[in-house]
Amino acid sequence: EHLTAEEIEFLRWKAERWMKCRHLPAVFAHDPLFVIRNALRMVAFNFRGSTVKSFLGMEQEFKAFERYRVLRRAERNYV
Repeated sequence: EHLTAEEIEFLRWKAERWMKCRHLPAVFAHDPLFVIRNALRMVAFNFRGSTVKSFLGMEQEFKAFERYRVLRRAERNYV
């Protein structure tokens, strides 16, 4: 109720990327070869905008979110 649209988008982005990773064990059980070949790309897609610094807590997650938004904006402009 008291959050801005940007803060809501940030919270949703933060939750969604972990929700997508929860499916990896089921995907691995269904098709392990596919996961072995594509795991890095799948995780990289889910955590776009994040860096090693953001994973280690040396950088605020909001900066990673801003990088993600820039990537998404560029994709929308490309299409």
